[in-house]
Amino acid sequence: MTANSVTPARTTPSLLLNEREARCVLGGLCAKSMYNLRQQGLPFVKVGSRVMYVPADLAAWVERQKGGPQG
Repeated sequence: MTANSVTPARTTPSLLLNEREARCVLGGLCAKSMYNLRQQGLPFVKVGSRVMYVPADLAAWVERQKGGPQG
């Protein structure tokens, strides 16, 4: 690899999402909303001082939030 070559983009999925990535996955929520949702049961993982999220856990949480048919 030469000094001018570009590092290819990561093609393997991450095991964990950081806060910003998780907020985007959940529709662009603000940091305060994410904090409140964690207090109400949104699953997360602490890695040192960082709050991280497992993508499959977020998807499962969204499914559990769905309400029944209205009307």
